[in-house]
Amino acid sequence: MKYPTYSDYVKAKSDWIGYIPTHWEEWKARHGFGQIGSGTTPKSDNGLYYGGDTLWVTTAELRESIIFETANHVTQEAFDEHSALKKYPPGAVVIAMYGATIGRLGILGKEATVNQACCVFALPEKFEPRFFYYWLWMRRPVLISLSSGGGQPNLNQEELKRLRVPIPPKSEQQHIAAFLDWKTGQIDALIAKKRELIEKLKEKRLAVITQAVTRGLNPDAPLRDSGVPWLGEVPEHWEVKKLSRVTASRCDGPFGSGLKSEHYSDEGVRVIRLQNIAFAEFDDRDKAYIDPEYYSELGDHDVYPGDLLVAGLGDKNNPVGRACRAPDNLGPAMVKADCFRYRFEEDKADSQFMAYQMSITATVLSGALAAGVTRPRMNLSLTSDRVLAFPPIDEQIEIAKRLDDESERSRQMIAKIESAITHLTEYRTALITAAVTGKIDVRNISVPTKA
Repeated sequence: MKYPTYSDYVKAKSDWIGYIPTHWEEWKARHGFGQIGSGTTPKSDNGLYYGGDTLWVTTAELRESIIFETANHVTQEAFDEHSALKKYPPGAVVIAMYGATIGRLGILGKEATVNQACCVFALPEKFEPRFFYYWLWMRRPVLISLSSGGGQPNLNQEELKRLRVPIPPKSEQQHIAAFLDWKTGQIDALIAKKRELIEKLKEKRLAVITQAVTRGLNPDAPLRDSGVPWLGEVPEHWEVKKLSRVTASRCDGPFGSGLKSEHYSDEGVRVIRLQNIAFAEFDDRDKAYIDPEYYSELGDHDVYPGDLLVAGLGDKNNPVGRACRAPDNLGPAMVKADCFRYRFEEDKADSQFMAYQMSITATVLSGALAAGVTRPRMNLSLTSDRVLAFPPIDEQIEIAKRLDDESERSRQMIAKIESAITHLTEYRTALITAAVTGKIDVRNISVPTKA
């Protein structure tokens, strides 16, 4: 939908704004709010300060939403002994001033106090808080880029107070905020549905792969108990054995500090790292190389096209034991620490089929396959002992080809949905920017009232 513009504009005092509607004014934040401040962190080892009735907001709670609850509450004793702690009323706008969450925003849904990394704008005099919230959201990338600081960027509270904001009369600010609540709510709901569809497509792909690598492509094939809990029944003509039984050679990456940062170069022998091993797919985006002369001193860690690559270290998003096939166009390559390379005996195993089956195993069994508290880990020996199902080699190749085709269809569908999400997100940003800078006039657009 194309929205109308205002009839008359005037040059703004701030050059970056350009022109604003004639009846709009420009106000510094400090002159538009009766209270602007921050807070502090009472000592966490003093039980007298925590467990009270007042919400204590940290930047972790700033997620572009209304804050009705926080991880911690503080007591009256905390206020009595910390003069920096202030109580802020519902409706106050909060922005993170530094750290990993710099620029994140929230609106207080209840009375609360904050830590020292938050700046709060409360008791509005010239501003409608939700309009100001959307304005800060629009301006956030620039604020962050202009932030100062040595080790990490910082938004200075005094600079935030000096922000010059173009605003219409408060009743118009309220209508613009209500309009943006409505439209961004519609966009967010549509984005959520598209993300849900992506998850369903991923679940469907996993189900198809699981069925194919454990039951094959023939639904009428006679089955037998594999003796392996995660496999269950498999076609009776399939073999079940350890990965090591079909391996011609295997290796892992250089141990410990065998490969140091100074050994890397712009070209040479490709170093395959954990981030290159995705779910039955080689991720080629992250490239690293070492000098061939140094590689000759490391020993046998080589990788050839068609080898099976297995990740020996995992996290919550990337399960340990996932695998992929080394691509045909790889060139001279080696595995790094926590990456394993398997080369199969001829006609015993197809690398792509094994990559699908091992990745499904990793997804289903996750940390049960591995040791390690912080991050699940497997060594080369434990990986080699994994019991897997082996159809005849021709059937492995056929299954892998079918799954490659299915995966490609799934990727294309997901790519289209992600592209749509990107366009919606860009439209959302453009709509907010246009509305809070006066580039569109939404005064005559009827906004549904909330039930």
